[in-house]
Amino acid sequence: INYETGGAMKISFNLLSQPWIPCIQNDGSTVELGLFETLSQAHEFHSLEGDSPLETASLIRLLLAVLHRVVDTHNQDSWMDVWQTGHFSEKALESYLRQWENRFDLFDEEHPFYQQRHDLVDPWAAIKLLPGMSAVPLYYHAVETEESRYTPAQAARILITAHTFATPGIRNPQKNLFFNGGPWLSGKVFFLEGNSLFQTLMLNLLRYAPDHPDPNLCQTDEDAPAWEMDNPFFPERTLPLGYLDYLTWQNRRVYLIPVEEEGQIWVKEVVEAPGLKLQGEIRDPMKAYIRDEKKGFKMLYLDKSKALWRQSSAFLDIKSKDRRPPQALLWAADLIEENDLPVSMKLRLMTVGVVVENNSKIVLHRMERMPLPLQILENTDLALKLRKEVDYAENVKNQLFFAVNTMAGLLISADSDLPDNRRASNDDIKKLMAHWHWEDNYWPPLEFAFYDLVQDLADNVPEAISIWRKIVQSTAQDSLEDVIHQIDDSAKGLKAAVQARSVLFRGLIKLESNG
Repeated sequence: INYETGGAMKISFNLLSQPWIPCIQNDGSTVELGLFETLSQAHEFHSLEGDSPLETASLIRLLLAVLHRVVDTHNQDSWMDVWQTGHFSEKALESYLRQWENRFDLFDEEHPFYQQRHDLVDPWAAIKLLPGMSAVPLYYHAVETEESRYTPAQAARILITAHTFATPGIRNPQKNLFFNGGPWLSGKVFFLEGNSLFQTLMLNLLRYAPDHPDPNLCQTDEDAPAWEMDNPFFPERTLPLGYLDYLTWQNRRVYLIPVEEEGQIWVKEVVEAPGLKLQGEIRDPMKAYIRDEKKGFKMLYLDKSKALWRQSSAFLDIKSKDRRPPQALLWAADLIEENDLPVSMKLRLMTVGVVVENNSKIVLHRMERMPLPLQILENTDLALKLRKEVDYAENVKNQLFFAVNTMAGLLISADSDLPDNRRASNDDIKKLMAHWHWEDNYWPPLEFAFYDLVQDLADNVPEAISIWRKIVQSTAQDSLEDVIHQIDDSAKGLKAAVQARSVLFRGLIKLESNG
């Protein structure tokens, strides 16, 4: 957006008023809004969704930082006042944001939003701001060459994502400039989702007060979001001044360079250098942690071979001493206990995580959702039952493994089951089993069956567990049959199939007898 001051043409794109945040309307369509409209009208939208899961998570992170300056969350009563109102106060938003209006201008001459120029490096292509180049084509389909250009709206979203998820690497070794990883590059981040963007933001707007028992949510006089700091890189620090400093952590020193082409403003180049580096022990309130006997609590990571539900025991068992669930779940549990949230309310749990290779390249980023009946948070016995049923599915998978392993061994060496006969090598068996992709038809069908189990347990359906276990058993049997269909019907193949079915049948019987 160009505007004239004193005869000179200036470039401006103010994030408070210009459209750049993609909001999902209740009919599924998308509309881009400025930050003020997004928050003031959040109750009218279903959700928001960026160009990638990383963008979506980064946008929510930013909105929460703003709201913590507008909404009082010192205690449950103040939080409930806003929740019951059903929308964010336009007056409160306007009063706060007007103070910092120029700091939200992407191209402000003194304090461009989330930016600071570094004099030791030259500009390079704006595409380099995108975290995880390996995965970029999956989500940024317009990215083909380093000549790509971005609208101010796109550049703003990419800038925020870079501060949050950027990978470490070398910027200029001669000048001792090395990039650091963003604060959400490690571990999965969790969000509670409600029936509107307003509810989602409120459910993740955690209690933030001077007397908070979690030091990472303890409000201090020094704590402030980056836009309130004249220099967000001073004082030099490796630990945040508080939660708001952490939510707006400046992982990079970035400076966007706007150009005018064809009557529009574009960003084609950026100056990018290392910024703040996180060190030390920081327990992120939006991550889940599991106790390791040797290393203490370790954060839960995205496992590319496991869907979210298979990791559910790490965050649903909120009373376990071996678990540190995301704070949003504990906050919701507190609200339920005080009857501030109705147990009948149906929420969703959303997670975003990445898989990083060589500590420098994102090869996978994934957003997952699962239903979360609030009874699960109210009744810890339900979480324990779910944990047991996830373990049951893992145990059935092991029995399926033994069956497929048996079949592979007999196909390679038909008489290996007889005494004193040569057995197939483990390497050969492993290769044949990998060729069959024997797990591919087992886990995916169980995901929605597990979500049904979650809801049935919440609704106190008596036969919920028996229904689930029958589905797990039949899915294992179907998976074995899928593998059997891949082999020939020779005598050797028939023998291997019969033996595999027998191994699986006996394994399932044993599991049932063990409860």
